Amino acid sequence: MPTRRLDFKSVSGDDPEKHISDLCSSSFDIHNGPLWKVRLMTSPPDAPCHFPEVKEKFPYQQKLLLSLHHAANDGRVMMLLVESLLTILDHLLQGLCVDRQQVGVLRDGIEAREEEHRIKTALENDPVRLKAALRELELANHVPLLVEAFGAVSEGSPSSHVLPSVQFDADVIKGIDHKCRSLGVSSNAFMTAVLNTALVEVVREAGLRRSSYLISSIHPVDSRRLMGKTSKPVLGYHGMPVTQTTATPHNVKDHFWGYLKHLNTELRRKLKGNHMCEERILHVMLRPGSNNLETRYAKPLPLSYDYMFSNVYSPFSSPTGIGTLVHITSLCIHVAIHKQAYPVLFGFFSVRDKPFLEIIHSTATISKKVAHRLLNRTVVVLHDISRAL
Repeated sequence: MPTRRLDFKSVSGDDPEKHISDLCSSSFDIHNGPLWKVRLMTSPPDAPCHFPEVKEKFPYQQKLLLSLHHAANDGRVMMLLVESLLTILDHLLQGLCVDRQQVGVLRDGIEAREEEHRIKTALENDPVRLKAALRELELANHVPLLVEAFGAVSEGSPSSHVLPSVQFDADVIKGIDHKCRSLGVSSNAFMTAVLNTALVEVVREAGLRRSSYLISSIHPVDSRRLMGKTSKPVLGYHGMPVTQTTATPHNVKDHFWGYLKHLNTELRRKLKGNHMCEERILHVMLRPGSNNLETRYAKPLPLSYDYMFSNVYSPFSSPTGIGTLVHITSLCIHVAIHKQAYPVLFGFFSVRDKPFLEIIHSTATISKKVAHRLLNRTVVVLHDISRAL
């Protein structure tokens, strides 16, 4: 286990981009630690705030840049760490004792490996099923629609750029969730259908016109679902991607709820069948040695999917970011995707019980203008559908 070491610095300036870039380009010592790094920046008095009522009571704003090693921390752990850090700081400022007990329990995900072994044995004993599974996986690989419509951006030093997140009305999202539950579909499937609809409209406006579009999206699945119940949060990285490839008609908005039901059926079929484990096995079969991360990411992966969607929002979760003396009023998740097989990543999360949508794009693949257009159209599509409820 890494020794307890802390990499914390107070830095100057009002633009966090340079410090974010430095953190993203610096390596971690997995054996000796630390596995996360922190930079603290003071915001100017006129810095904007998503929650002006909070700023009125607490006018001093700080930016806390927290860099985590993704091999040891997934999205669920990240949100837990942010909330735990807020509690610690809040207690310190109030002169209260800080709970020094371990927050959760570290698990290695052996259950997922066992499920992979079971699936691998079943596939090897059923050549027909194996051939069909490989064909379905290969079907997902294609040039992303955004690249087809706008062409790839030529940039000397590619990076990942995060656009300012968009805040949604919590009542609107809860109303949508109520509608989804009445239809027996998940809110995750709903957001995926919204993203697909927005993507189709954006590429059609750019001149890429078809009767139907094949859209491949990647969805991280929490493999903790394979574990038994525990009294403490399970720490570590337990995200496993599953791919969803959906034929999307050009007029999908006119048939949105029927399209959503079909999409939901497909996503639930894959969850029930633990397709995230199956896909991992199939990738190894197709590309032996692909589990070697150093080899895999030595150079950018070929673009094969349209986007990734990471959803850590739930309308039933307890509000995050609310303390007594310390408050979180904004959250920006920066992930380096410019070596990944998709051009954009959508993140859906909450701060202080308010839902936010964020988009990260590879500067080597699409321009900031195109990324803005896609984010704005996603907001328009969601509002159009919500008004029709």
